[in-house]
Amino acid sequence: MREPTYQNFDLLMEADGAGGYRARVLGSPVGETRSFPVQVPFSDLEIENFLLKVGRPRRGGTRGDSSPEAETVRTFGSRLFEAVFPDELRDVLQRSIDAIEHQDNVGLRLRLRLSGSAHLADLPWEYLYDTDERRYLALSKWTPLVRYLELPDRPRPLAVKPPLRVLVMAASPTDFPHLDVDAEWAKTRDALADLQEAGRVQVDRVPGGSLADLRGELRRADYHVFHFIGHGRYDPKGEDGQLAFEGPDGRAQPFNGSDLGALLYDHRSLRLALLNSCEGARGGLEDPYSGTAQSLVYHGIPAVVAMQFEITDRAAVTFSHSLYEAIADGYPLDAAVAEARNAVRDEANPIEWATPVLYLRSTDGRIFDVDTAAAAPGTAAAGVGAATAGAAPTPAVGTSAPAGSSSAPPDEDDGTERATAASGGQRPAAARFSRRTLLRAAVGAAGLAVVGGGAWAAASILGRPPPPRWVFATDGPVYSTPRVFDRTLYVGSRDQHLYALDARTGREQWRYETAGPVTSSPAVAAGLVYVGSNDNRLHAVDAESGQLSWTFVTGAPIHSSPTVVDGTVFVGSRDNHVYALDAVSGHLRWSFAGLPHTDLVTGFNSSPAVVDGALYIGSRDHSVYCIDVAQGFARWRTSTDSTVDSSPTVADGLVLIGSDDHSLWALGTGDGVAVWKFGTGGGVISRPHVDGDSVYVGSADGRLYSVDRSTGRQRWRLDTGGAIRSSPTTFEGLVYVGSGDFRLHAADAGSGAPRWSYPTHGPVDDSSPVVAGDTVYFGSLDHRVYALDAKRGAQADDDSA
Repeated sequence: MREPTYQNFDLLMEADGAGGYRARVLGSPVGETRSFPVQVPFSDLEIENFLLKVGRPRRGGTRGDSSPEAETVRTFGSRLFEAVFPDELRDVLQRSIDAIEHQDNVGLRLRLRLSGSAHLADLPWEYLYDTDERRYLALSKWTPLVRYLELPDRPRPLAVKPPLRVLVMAASPTDFPHLDVDAEWAKTRDALADLQEAGRVQVDRVPGGSLADLRGELRRADYHVFHFIGHGRYDPKGEDGQLAFEGPDGRAQPFNGSDLGALLYDHRSLRLALLNSCEGARGGLEDPYSGTAQSLVYHGIPAVVAMQFEITDRAAVTFSHSLYEAIADGYPLDAAVAEARNAVRDEANPIEWATPVLYLRSTDGRIFDVDTAAAAPGTAAAGVGAATAGAAPTPAVGTSAPAGSSSAPPDEDDGTERATAASGGQRPAAARFSRRTLLRAAVGAAGLAVVGGGAWAAASILGRPPPPRWVFATDGPVYSTPRVFDRTLYVGSRDQHLYALDARTGREQWRYETAGPVTSSPAVAAGLVYVGSNDNRLHAVDAESGQLSWTFVTGAPIHSSPTVVDGTVFVGSRDNHVYALDAVSGHLRWSFAGLPHTDLVTGFNSSPAVVDGALYIGSRDHSVYCIDVAQGFARWRTSTDSTVDSSPTVADGLVLIGSDDHSLWALGTGDGVAVWKFGTGGGVISRPHVDGDSVYVGSADGRLYSVDRSTGRQRWRLDTGGAIRSSPTTFEGLVYVGSGDFRLHAADAGSGAPRWSYPTHGPVDDSSPVVAGDTVYFGSLDHRVYALDAKRGAQADDDSA
């Protein structure tokens, strides 16, 4: 039978702000719907009792269809279905199923979108049960259910010539309950023996349970799937999941999901992670991307299967065998998961089939394009070091094609596809070892000296790119853009701290702890540092001592970065308000509410720009606002075609701002009318930067653009190889921008020709480069803040890159 194809049924769940939720269909074969109120039909106690009943499988065997647990999940699933699908929504679902039922080999993919209601993410949605049809939706390959995380860059299928290469890692730290790693490996290997013998799947094992072991194995060969067996947990303070790797002493070395995502992101042939660990699917109550599985998807892994409950060994082995078999047969991943669920249920196990949860960022479930005719017995006999046919290439790091001067249209094939054609489908050796090669190039450095507080400094090398001037390590990803004021650098981290560092040495001067992750960028004025936090507060901290001066509470997290003008601090909040506060006392002067929307996730992530008595800011309600600074009313509002998380730049009568509609907009400051609109190949979150007649802006398509300020015409573009959320800046003829390709790039501001780039251990995301003196500062999701020579960059060294 041919593998199925799918049409999407997109169901959005959003909090309504009054303790309830709203549901609506964003798209289906029969159209959209308005939003409908939804009440979760269970109390917290009922949910807790349900999880206790079904979340602890009995190790002695499976449970029959007539067991009390089976009836419990049926009842739970039917109550959830009735609540989420009121009459009109149920009618749209049924008509959608009817519409595709008579089409040849076409199914309906239920894409559940929970980004606007993270509180609901821990519910076991896989048990949705249609009482009228007497079936679980997720059990049918014709109605697979996925947890869809919509992110700007959408992965394309990876061409794979069998075997499908699976890397299995089992870790059992001595301070956790014992796990017989050899037995677990043997079970997995034996379960897949028939697929290996047929040449359809190859299974290799990481020789140990440490991070070094994993890095070494990934360095030696290309793999398509990472399969982890071990212990995990959700860390509510860090708002991320953790896996327990083995440290040097055998004890647990916790590794956050965001860190694992950064590690796996470097290996572009990896398209699927299967996590057989506790709480791998659990997330936070506020951030839909917190949690191990969610973090991996956010950091670029196209699909993750994780466990929402503990799972028995038998069920785990059955599930993985059927999953890999279906993938090797060319099935889309969601269809393969449905097949694997049924394989578990076929073993008289009506409970555990719903334990695996599929998180997907691929729009159509196709993460592999498997050449099903190419498998041959004996293929898998090649050793771990054998070349992988069909492995996705990685553009060579440290080399630059003349992409900066390209005039090709934005929807042209990206650099990955061009590299495939050039290399015959094999990953270039320079790319595979590029970071280690760069690290080895730093051997001649004059030495690395620890200067305290997690910072390192190094001496320059005459005639060669110098090492970093310093690198400071925090305990969380750095989304915040550094601010340098009076020789002090201020920066926030998701470790819930605002840091003050000596801008020359990187030494910590003080740290201020908030009650939530800090992704907002600080502002400095009148002896105070202002920064927002996910604890729903704007904090004003003494710039010299780090002592709290005042806080202001809003109704939601503050991702917006404050702006201080003439004694007033302005900031946006996810509660859909912009606030104007007295900069000294924190007293409210006025607040402005964005348009009320029941069908959109509203709020202000954008940071305000204040010029000539007017405040300009973008909104998630698809609007750009001009607000009167003195009185807080809207002078005008302009609607774009999508979310506006970009922050505006105002120059010569133009408001320059990006939108997720894949555009850079130029609006008149007086009336908000569009003067011109420049299209990119991806959403624009990057804040535009103006230098002379040029506007520089990054896009989720991985490109940095230079646009003529007057006409909106492209002058040049630079392909970086990773999504750009960072905002560019310029200094003495160079333009700097961070990228999701784990690098800070410096290019010629006039031509776009690459000058140098510096590798980090994680994406350079929202943290934008800042130049002060002759130093460029920026943060990375690898938990570090970097200081580099602004003209010459830096050469990588073992500790900083």
